[in-house]
Amino acid sequence: GQLGGNAVLSFILGLVDYCQLHDDDATVWFQHIENKTKTDLCSTAAPLMKAFYVGEWDYEEDEYQFFFESSY
Repeated sequence: GQLGGNAVLSFILGLVDYCQLHDDDATVWFQHIENKTKTDLCSTAAPLMKAFYVGEWDYEEDEYQFFFESSY
């Protein structure tokens, strides 16, 4: 149940848990960041959360648009 990997990946995965899955374990930490920065973290970080994909899919260049649209 713990996040692993490098620091950036762990941060992004935790952010996805908070913004998309409303995970209670991630809530306290990310709400603290929102309160300190007075920023809607999910809106601000939306491009960052769309910029990564976890998993293995070897797709061709012309298949990327399908991949992108089906991801979100």
